[in-house]
Amino acid sequence: DLENKIRLHAGMLTSPKFLTDKLEKEKMIVNSEINMCLSEDENIGFTQTVKNLFNINSTSKDLVAGSTDNITALTREDVVEYFNNNYYPGNMTTVITGEVDPDKTIRLVAKYFNKTKAPSSQRKFERMIPTEKAVRQDIISEKSKSGASSIFIGFCGPENNNTKDNIYIHALSVLANGLYDSRLSDIERNYGIGISSGTEKLSSRPSDKAMILFETRISEGNTERLIGDIYQEINKLSQIPPSEKELQAVKNALKKDYDLTLETSSGLNYFIGSNFASERIDAIKKYKEIIDNMTAEDIQQTAKKYLDLNKAALTVVHPHGTTSEMINNNYELISQSKVKNVSFTGTVNKTPINVDEIKTYRTYNNYEVVLNNSNSDTVQYKMSIGKSNWTPRKAATAEVLSDMLKNAGTKNYTVQQLSKEADLYAIDSSIYSNDYGINLFANFPVQNTDNALELFMERVLSPNLNEKELEDSIRRLKDAYGRQDVSPFDKLEKKIYENTPLAFTTKDILESLDTITLNDVKDLYNEIITSSQGKFVITGPFKSNPELKNKIFDNISKYPKVKIWSNDLEKIYTPIKNTEVYTDVNLKNQADILQCYRYKHLGNMKDDLCISLLDTILGGSSSSRLFNDLRETRHLAYHVSSSVGNLEDMGTFTLKIGTTTENKETGEKTFDNVEKAINGFNENIEKIKTEP
Repeated sequence: DLENKIRLHAGMLTSPKFLTDKLEKEKMIVNSEINMCLSEDENIGFTQTVKNLFNINSTSKDLVAGSTDNITALTREDVVEYFNNNYYPGNMTTVITGEVDPDKTIRLVAKYFNKTKAPSSQRKFERMIPTEKAVRQDIISEKSKSGASSIFIGFCGPENNNTKDNIYIHALSVLANGLYDSRLSDIERNYGIGISSGTEKLSSRPSDKAMILFETRISEGNTERLIGDIYQEINKLSQIPPSEKELQAVKNALKKDYDLTLETSSGLNYFIGSNFASERIDAIKKYKEIIDNMTAEDIQQTAKKYLDLNKAALTVVHPHGTTSEMINNNYELISQSKVKNVSFTGTVNKTPINVDEIKTYRTYNNYEVVLNNSNSDTVQYKMSIGKSNWTPRKAATAEVLSDMLKNAGTKNYTVQQLSKEADLYAIDSSIYSNDYGINLFANFPVQNTDNALELFMERVLSPNLNEKELEDSIRRLKDAYGRQDVSPFDKLEKKIYENTPLAFTTKDILESLDTITLNDVKDLYNEIITSSQGKFVITGPFKSNPELKNKIFDNISKYPKVKIWSNDLEKIYTPIKNTEVYTDVNLKNQADILQCYRYKHLGNMKDDLCISLLDTILGGSSSSRLFNDLRETRHLAYHVSSSVGNLEDMGTFTLKIGTTTENKETGEKTFDNVEKAINGFNENIEKIKTEP
């Protein structure tokens, strides 16, 4: 098939037809792709970093595909001219790997790649002028509401044809974050994030420079502190050369990757082809020789040459809802004393929340109201109405009420009408109930406060509880719970949370759905409304919008009277006297194992923080003891973890693992992994009790 493949390949690359109808179809596809790219913070941030780093004057938010109006306006002549000017045999590199006769194969290539045309006009290359100063740009995402910021730090790298420096940059990237214990590993572990780094080839011209890019994502609240920490470590790369062990680790990693690349024909083709295209012939001939001769000083000098923080382009894409005032206020989290010669000022001694901006009130109808001033034009709203104790009732009652609150509309409006109202005024809300009460979370633009508060009151105080909606709700819930698989949590929670609503299993809820009546649901709703305590917590621009406070209190005054809010915990904890073991059957190749402890939850911050730290150290992250022992060392599972929960004065600490018991495809049976996993749990628990 070799000759046929070469013929097809040559036809694609030297004489495409560019049919007009196909061209129009492709425009729609490309425009769809552009819209997809423009909805992703990673693409927006990357593009802006390139533009700022190399002073590229373009209004396009995407430097690869451009903008949709440009694509739509293209003619067939535009496309053909561009193709002829850039895609011609003299500008192509072809690599063929396999059991072929070299001389015969060269003749086959010459036979079909026989066009001799050259570009009709001078090829265009983007003018890339590296910045001579540090540039920072903050962008507020139009799409992302994840609460996370995307961070890009770009540096002007070596020319595409600079073999040695490109290899040294690769080594520097491995030192920074390509090892298990790299220079950025502590930051990644501390923040629970991943940081990628490497070079990006931006131009096909061999003499043009590449970009060195560091990229990560972090919660908005930690953005500025993380940037400062990364800058500090980048600065250290030029100040502290790699140790002998670090240097050897870097060399070993580079050579291993090289060997793995050359083990596949596709990897070999790419390695040879990309280096030929960039005119890095020495990289093909002398890669390992350059690595072997590389010194710690070479890497340090490479960092000094290219990782100049005073000539870096920093782009931060903040989540939707962030304001310029919030960004400016957070700048001061980066201290100039942390990193020398970096153009940021301020102090790290900043309280995350200014408690002086928080005010607590009690209304005449006994609602506790907490108001927190912010600079955002978006109001964050939380409402809770509930009881501190549980009245035993059918297992599915709270589930049905919650579903009806979400999906049944109200007495005055259908769910479709409520949805349109929310869309019109940009009100984002969710409402749900449990056996203890009703909760509503929302955010909305401050100018739409009146509409939002009216909508919330309608949903809470006028639910559409009727027989038709009850039937629809039961149908939805039966479908949802009917799809759930056997879970080890069912029997565990049946015991751990006995005599509480959390003890209801999927089976309990499904069986209960057959007996639920409308009166059951109404009784729960009426009990919540008439026998509860209530709290509102609202963050918004109270100083700049004085009328906001009055609107909120006027609205709360219309809610029914409740009991005075109490933070006392209901006393439901009882100790487990003896170890108990429960089993159930599934048809998987794994055993899901849970080991849970019940403890007295006192509700004080110090205990909660200690439990949280214990969880993180023991099994709450990929650097935890359980993860490193049971997964990395003993190879018992892909995933192992721990988690903490609490209900009133009862806390729970749960260890979880999924370990292989049999492989039906190979006939392998490893049922003893269950015992090994439990022993591993217990050994690590004893160790954390006895060793600091």
